[in-house]
Amino acid sequence: MSSRWQAWHEAGLRLALAAALAMLAGSGYLAAPVLFAKLDAKTAGDLAGAIFARAHPAAMLFLCAAAAFAWRRKVAAKAWWAWIAVAL
Repeated sequence: MSSRWQAWHEAGLRLALAAALAMLAGSGYLAAPVLFAKLDAKTAGDLAGAIFARAHPAAMLFLCAAAAFAWRRKVAAKAWWAWIAVAL
């Protein structure tokens, strides 16, 4: 594998992991305060929970995709169990 391809490969993996983290953090730390400022506590809590419930599986899919992407590399193939543990 050329070093140029490896650099693109690692950048893609980092981007996928950053996207997964942003989806989880965005639903909890960005959406929830806005909801609580505009709605009553019960409605805002229910809506924030629904957003997190949708973002969490999507973030897990991103992590699994990143793990599968990294698994193709020789180094990551030796530690496939670590990627699955992170995704779970």
